[in-house]
Amino acid sequence: MPHSVRSLYLELLRFFTFLFLSIRFYLGSAYYFGIAHEADSAATQFPKKSFATDFVLGFLHFSGFVFLALTINVHSVEPHRLFALGIVFILGYDVFWFFFTVKLDTTDLIKWWAAVNGVIVAVCVALYLLVEKLTSSTERAELWALWVVFMTTLLDIGWMMQRKPFFEPVRDWLMGQRNRGDQTPAG
Repeated sequence: MPHSVRSLYLELLRFFTFLFLSIRFYLGSAYYFGIAHEADSAATQFPKKSFATDFVLGFLHFSGFVFLALTINVHSVEPHRLFALGIVFILGYDVFWFFFTVKLDTTDLIKWWAAVNGVIVAVCVALYLLVEKLTSSTERAELWALWVVFMTTLLDIGWMMQRKPFFEPVRDWLMGQRNRGDQTPAG
C-alpha cells in the first residue's frame, strides 16, 4: 500500500530532528562537561559537583537517542506516538536532571536549558493535542509539534556555535541583559 506524501515529510522531519537534536545535545554536553569538570576554574567555580552523577545521568539521557533512532520509520513503527514520546523524554529529561542535581553548584549551568526545554515540551504537547483534536490526524499533530522542536534545536545549535550555550540569549533577554558584551554607552 503506498504511503502519503505527508508520511514522507513526517519521516524526513523525524530524521532531521533526530540528527540535529543529537548534535545539539552532544554540543551541549561537551560545553557542560568542559565548563563544569574540565575548565581550570571548575574546582573553584563549582566546588560542589559530582562527575559520576553527571556521567551516569548523561549516559541514561543519551540512551534515549537510541530509542528515538529506532522510531524514525513512519511505515513500520507502531504506534505512531513512540517518536513523539521519545522527544518528550529527551527534552523533559533536562528538567529531571535539574531537580536530581539541584543541591550541586553545577545546577546553575543547566537551569535555563532545563527551563527552556520544559517549556518546549509543554508547548509541543499542547500543540500536538490541539492539532490532533482539530484534524483527527496523529501525523499532522506530530508534524506541527516537530517543527517547534526542530526550529528551537537549530536556534540552540546556532547559539552554541556563537559560544552562547544553554540558551544564554534567552536568559539574557529575560533578565534584561541583551547586550552584555557591549560596553559602549548608548547615545
